[in-house]
Amino acid sequence: MPKAAGHVGTLNSDPDENEVTDKALARIQARIDRDLTRVERAVSTLFDRELEPTETLEALELCDALGVRFGTLGFGVSAELIRRVGVVLDGDGLGISAGVEMASMLEDARIAMASTIQDARSISLTGPALTVVGKESDVLDDLLWVAAAQGMPVNHIVEGVVPGDQDAAALVLVADHPDLAHVRPLLRGLRERYPVEPIIVLTPPGSLTERESVVDLVTTIMPRDLAPAEVVLECRRAAIRASYKRSVSVLGEEAEWVAAELDRRGLSAKAEDGDEDLLMSLQSGTSRAALLLPQTDGLASASLLRAIRSDRTLRPAVVCVVAERGDQAARHQIQRDGADFVFTTDADLDEVVVSLKAALQRRADLEAVVDAEGKHGAVPWANAAVLIERLLTSSFRRNASMGVGVLGLRVGVGPNDLDEQIAREFRRDDVVARYSEDQLVLAVQGVGKRTLLKRINDIHQKYRLTELGVRSAGVEFPVDGRSVAELLQRAEVALTRSETGGGPAVVGADWVPDAARAADVLIVDPDETLGAVLVPLLERKGLRADHEVDALDALDLLTGRAKLPLPALVLLELDLIGVDGLSFLRQIRDAGTLGRLRIVILSARTAESDLRQAFELGAEDFVSKPFSTPLLLHRIQRSLDRS
Repeated sequence: MPKAAGHVGTLNSDPDENEVTDKALARIQARIDRDLTRVERAVSTLFDRELEPTETLEALELCDALGVRFGTLGFGVSAELIRRVGVVLDGDGLGISAGVEMASMLEDARIAMASTIQDARSISLTGPALTVVGKESDVLDDLLWVAAAQGMPVNHIVEGVVPGDQDAAALVLVADHPDLAHVRPLLRGLRERYPVEPIIVLTPPGSLTERESVVDLVTTIMPRDLAPAEVVLECRRAAIRASYKRSVSVLGEEAEWVAAELDRRGLSAKAEDGDEDLLMSLQSGTSRAALLLPQTDGLASASLLRAIRSDRTLRPAVVCVVAERGDQAARHQIQRDGADFVFTTDADLDEVVVSLKAALQRRADLEAVVDAEGKHGAVPWANAAVLIERLLTSSFRRNASMGVGVLGLRVGVGPNDLDEQIAREFRRDDVVARYSEDQLVLAVQGVGKRTLLKRINDIHQKYRLTELGVRSAGVEFPVDGRSVAELLQRAEVALTRSETGGGPAVVGADWVPDAARAADVLIVDPDETLGAVLVPLLERKGLRADHEVDALDALDLLTGRAKLPLPALVLLELDLIGVDGLSFLRQIRDAGTLGRLRIVILSARTAESDLRQAFELGAEDFVSKPFSTPLLLHRIQRSLDRS
């Protein structure tokens, strides 16, 4: 098979491995910079003269296009700032004051975009890549960036076939023409190399005839102009469908032999010892289907069939019944009780296998696109994985937080009992799912880590989980991870660290033993007397505080060069020794760590230009010296509560 060069790109690796995302991002930034510069040029004209109507209209159109582009790429703050510029441009009486206001917002938009990029570069990407095939284009660049920013490694193949040593979660072919016949040889090569991985084609609008030539080789055909976040979400859904576990629980006479035959024919089958074992396998998601063979009385268990269908969490399960009585009335009764298929004992086993495989494939498609609005209570993990990915995509596009919690149960509580009770503690749009036999996953949109941990603590108290030895961890998107796999991994690491370190029952991803824990508040100020006063004051309030008089040592810590945990909040004096406070802030921002901590300025330097630059560089609050102690403590606690 011919091979072509392919490159895997990750956002936090060494320069060689950054090649794909760096090139795509450079092209994206060049296009954005071109349009931003044109808007800035129009705004600067206001300092000399009024804009002509045609100039105003052109600038408005550019603002609209930039707002859409920023939103598409996940630069939510920049998108909002550009929209505000458009609102000012569309107003009356444009003059110097309006020009100053818009120039400030345009600069903030650039800073916000750079900050988002730096935050994305701090994430760790692992696992199979999203492989994108096609020539360089806006569509391809946007897709590469958005996938990487959401936590997926990416791989770009310009032409030819992917090298044989590369794994892929899914493949996307970006087609230039609606007639796909000319890409059929390439698709055939991809399908030979990746027989089960999803292959998605993005194509311009065209007729059904133009697509018919490739439908046997691809998983999905989608519009080329679809938002990249939606394409990434479809790739994740398709990957989940491809990995759908086609497992069957077999119950009845000769269950062991039938299970072995199903295994031999490509289905993962298990012989169950009784009704309760079969129900437990279906409830836990270990099995997706039930094959009920005749019992000792010669009839399938009608009561078991009705029990399966009366449990709403088991309604998606596929149920196939093999009965000795083959008359039409008996078959109709079994179907009324809820069976998907009814066979007699003389049926060909291959026919049963074909029916089960087809039903399980349809079930996989339905579960992978389940509507979140129809969700109620705990859901199977196959559904939950897609729902959480959908929430992540929504949070990414809105530049919002999302909390994910993992409850390490490790107790003998049936999943259908505790899961449903906990699910009732959350909103309908939140997700509660059994990830494994001893882990329950929660996904709560629009909340940060602190709020989520409070919710989990309440659940621990209400259901006395701590007394049962349950430990839980909470993580936050995008601070702790950009994909479901990464968030779960961070939570599991925190659980292990808490258990081995004798920590509390509920922890965040950043929890470490007290000896290694970062300060809640780091005071960066050359005034030693100030530290001697504030450190014990903050510690009496339950906050761990440190004081650093050497600004360069503080920079090593806050930029990550010291390889030590970051504090939650920095109380910063602008007049430092060895480096200016504004330069100090700029270096933290450029290092990409600013998004993981809060900055409160505590300084006697109150010039408006200095404070404005400090806020543009990432500071979120200011307290002037001399200060009121209650006011300072209130501002610190308020900033920490936002974390």
